Amino acid sequence: MKLRDRGWRVRQLREEGRRIFGYFCCYVPLEFLTALEIVPYRIWGNMEEPIEKANLHFISTSCHYVRSCFDNALKGYFDFFDGVVGAKTCDTADRLFQVWKYVLKPPYSHVIHIPNAAHPSSYEFFKAELELFKESLETFTGRRITTDRLRKAIKEHNTNRNLVKELYELRKEKPPVISGSEFHEILIQALSLPVEEASRMLRNKREEFLNRHKEDIRKPRILLWGTPVDDVSFLQLIEECGADVVMDDTCVGSRHWWPEVSETDDDPMTALADRYTDGLRCPFRFPDIIAGHKQDVEKRYGYLKEYIEEFKVDGVIMQVVGYCAIHALDVPDVKDYLNELGVPVLVLEHNYSTATFAPLRTRIQAFIETLE
Repeated sequence: MKLRDRGWRVRQLREEGRRIFGYFCCYVPLEFLTALEIVPYRIWGNMEEPIEKANLHFISTSCHYVRSCFDNALKGYFDFFDGVVGAKTCDTADRLFQVWKYVLKPPYSHVIHIPNAAHPSSYEFFKAELELFKESLETFTGRRITTDRLRKAIKEHNTNRNLVKELYELRKEKPPVISGSEFHEILIQALSLPVEEASRMLRNKREEFLNRHKEDIRKPRILLWGTPVDDVSFLQLIEECGADVVMDDTCVGSRHWWPEVSETDDDPMTALADRYTDGLRCPFRFPDIIAGHKQDVEKRYGYLKEYIEEFKVDGVIMQVVGYCAIHALDVPDVKDYLNELGVPVLVLEHNYSTATFAPLRTRIQAFIETLE
């Protein structure tokens, strides 16, 4: 689905009177928006078009992906937004919304500050940030986010997450029922729709795939790690080189959908704080270091071992968009950790553009040949 076509449904909803908020990062608690009947719409980058206008507002050594997202905004791809919400996980993402607010002047703008350390004081800080976000939304809309509304929204998003995980389960099969590029196209659709419509779409897709005939062609199974991949062109590139992308550790993929928010907690605000701090997995977050570096790496990235075993992964492709310091700084540790597990690893740095695919294709093909 082309970027220009992703917003067709929310444009319809806006004409019907619904508010549409663009958001950036899996740390934005979408339950608050859903509780107020605001449609959350993921802000996307664009691998197919060069960055043209955003370079007037960002230095050339800032994240290619963030610049691409803002370039799309300047080109009018997000002209249906009534507001934008971001999470401060890196300086460039924070600057994105400062520039967005100054240049495009959306009716509503808010940035949630996310603590990068797992510490009791960080948790209390984040709960206060959630309260500020809630109050800000209530002031803008003139409506209250009641406990009942919030519980209902939590349930709807948990249902959505579980439906996505059921599709992930289909990728465990050998060969997978659904290709990595096809799966990510579905995720992109889900993140471009109201949660209830996304859930209906996911149910229909699951039924379709359960009845699909698959050819018994075995290919090397790849886990994709790294910066956001919200353009299926990158996954198609890997598949064209002869592999199946069966699992991911990216912000549009598994990081966004794991884990759920507790529905049994007496206070839904506490449950949300738990999910959006300790629950999410991102290189931005650091746990308390108790025993040393090796134990820290295991604590941060031990879940990758589970992914590799469950999805029978043959190799990992680590991809980092140029000037993404958060991911680039973690590459050595993650690569060493995977090598110690005996998993082959390919590290790629790219400029988030299909124009740079030729040299990437050569390296990916060579890597996949070693796995066959």
